[in-house]
Amino acid sequence: MGCSAGRGTLAQRLEGLDGEAAKALVAKELQKGLALNGTDAPLPEAVRRHVKAAGLEALLAAGAPICEEVLVALLARLRVGEDRAVVNVFLDHGMDVNTQDPSPDAETLLMAVIRSGDVATVEDLLNRGADVMKTDSKGNTPLHVAAARADEAIVDALLQRGAVVTNKNEDGHSAVMSARLASLAPNLRLSGAGGWASKEILAHKVFGKLDKRYLNAGEEVWRCPTSGDCWTASSPPPSFPRNHQVAARLSLAGDAFSLADAVEGAWLFGEVQPWDVTFPKGRSMETEEEWQK
Repeated sequence: MGCSAGRGTLAQRLEGLDGEAAKALVAKELQKGLALNGTDAPLPEAVRRHVKAAGLEALLAAGAPICEEVLVALLARLRVGEDRAVVNVFLDHGMDVNTQDPSPDAETLLMAVIRSGDVATVEDLLNRGADVMKTDSKGNTPLHVAAARADEAIVDALLQRGAVVTNKNEDGHSAVMSARLASLAPNLRLSGAGGWASKEILAHKVFGKLDKRYLNAGEEVWRCPTSGDCWTASSPPPSFPRNHQVAARLSLAGDAFSLADAVEGAWLFGEVQPWDVTFPKGRSMETEEEWQK
């Protein structure tokens, strides 16, 4: 899309620079004939190297294009947390507030910021018109992401802007279920390290710290991408018990099914008394995973 990763020379020199020093360096390189497009384009590398807002703004103001490679790097950077100035710099220079990751996941800019838990930047995006109902390729809305993280402040901000609780993702889960299970479609679960763990079938026996037992070969588990720890659906998510509080909050903005899902999840993990909950006649389930089915 018109630009590619540079060799990193300017980006490396911009690392750690802020304010006028960063702007002066970019201006000096422009006088020497710095190419802002093509094979030596510096912006993609600058974003990957976490160059500060002043350096990025200088490049953008000089005409550096916001190409696909820049967007991929920027969203990856935002997911792990970044100061709001960087987001606002890109928006001020023409980036669509509803831009989506060019990867197959098609995660929105708003979702990437929600992942980092940066409430102030979420508010900035909402104030600039971010669509609270725009989905990724798996049908998740921003509310699904905030709910799975059990981030009540962001959940409330999204609800105030009209986010709908009852929308279902590709796994058939509403935001209430995402909070209750700490999961996203397609069946990604929040790990203790805050990343998303994919479901897998164990090839050999391992000890599950969260389950406090050995997990056998052939068992269905989730594995933390950072620590490598495995756990099953019967163990509570890292956001427990806050996730059930958020599920309850969401259910009040949903329907009767939302309320049932929230109460059911809280009961299964001992957060409400069993006699407070009425289930369909003949149903007797033991675990959260059985209820999912």
